[in-house]
Amino acid sequence: MLISPNNNTPHNALECYSSSSPNKSILCPVDRSAFCVKEVASSSRQYCGRSEDHPFDVWDIKARGGLCVYTKCSSECLSNETSTFENQGESHTRSAFCCSESLCNSSLKLSPLRSAGFVGVVVTILFIMLDV
Repeated sequence: MLISPNNNTPHNALECYSSSSPNKSILCPVDRSAFCVKEVASSSRQYCGRSEDHPFDVWDIKARGGLCVYTKCSSECLSNETSTFENQGESHTRSAFCCSESLCNSSLKLSPLRSAGFVGVVVTILFIMLDV
């Protein structure tokens, strides 16, 4: 593996969305370049990111109308792992979702059904335009 001049990021590094980065995406450092992770918490918009344990959680309106999420790079990940934590005196759950392709931890990933529906709409519009 080739390492960049700062000896921290491989040249073929995984790129992930990162809630704690000002740019919202980063090239993963060598020690965290195996997975992109999206953690979804059950916190409300009002309390998202206010937990001492999870200060980098952000409210993402693109994720199903609004979810409290944290995105990052990681060296290991157990997909669908759920944990609990306290926030503002209430118990909340947190679920992890893992993937290993660059920028795969986006909130905007289309499901196969939504993708097929989009393609169907585009094809219908093309047929209408050709008939005119």
